[in-house]
Parts: sequence; structure tokens; C-alpha cells
Amino acid sequence: MYYTLLKQLASENTLCSIYSKSEQNMFMLGYVEGVDENYVRIRALSSHGESIGLELMHLDDIAYIKSGGQYEDKIKYLNAHQDELNKDSSLSPVDGGLDATLDQAMNAKVMVVVWIDLGQERDDLTGYIISYDED
Repeated sequence: MYYTLLKQLASENTLCSIYSKSEQNMFMLGYVEGVDENYVRIRALSSHGESIGLELMHLDDIAYIKSGGQYEDKIKYLNAHQDELNKDSSLSPVDGGLDATLDQAMNAKVMVVVWIDLGQERDDLTGYIISYDED
């Protein structure tokens, strides 16, 4: 059922999330490196865009596949900027919390992740601070 789509994703080197039927909320995230009549193999990435090796899933266990979504785009961006994420991003200790941290991160051109509590869910904003308003 998904064989043709997986072949296409592999040939286009498209980042995708492959969700499992057998384990709710479990998915593999990465680039399809190979697919045969039984299994798909991906070069897996973590939620921080780091390469974490290879993962396999039986084609019969695939619930659905996503690509080109907001989450996949974020991970693709993080993966492409690993050298910047892994540089020494130490900021000098400051009092002042969020405003001081955002100001330092903006001036040092350091990538930041800001977690947002949405009640039942959590989300994050990831990127560089270009400008901000203290209000």
C-alpha cells in the first residue's frame, strides 16, 4: 500500500514521519534509505534534528505517512543547522529571566527553543531571535 510512496520519498530525499499501527503515537522520523516488499529503512533523526542511526518498520505496520508538515520542516531545519546548534552557546549568567536571555541570544546569534504551555499540550518555538518587544 505504501511501497510506491516510500520509493518516491526515497528518490526525492524527503524527510517524513512514518506512524505505526501497533503502537499509538509511535513514529519514525527521517529520510527513507530503502524499501522492499516487507520493510522500510530510514536514516532516523531525533526531535532535535540529530542523526540517531537507522530504523526499520514492517510495511504492514504503517498507519500513515506525513511529509512537508510543520513538524517535519522544523526538524529538517534543525538537522541542516546542527553545526550551529552544537557550537558553544554558553551565555553569561544574568538576572532578568526571559527578556535578558532573549537579548543575549539575539546579540550572540544563538539558536533558542522557547517552550509554550497550551493547557493540555506543549509546543515550542525554535529559531534565532531577530528582534523582540519586552512588552
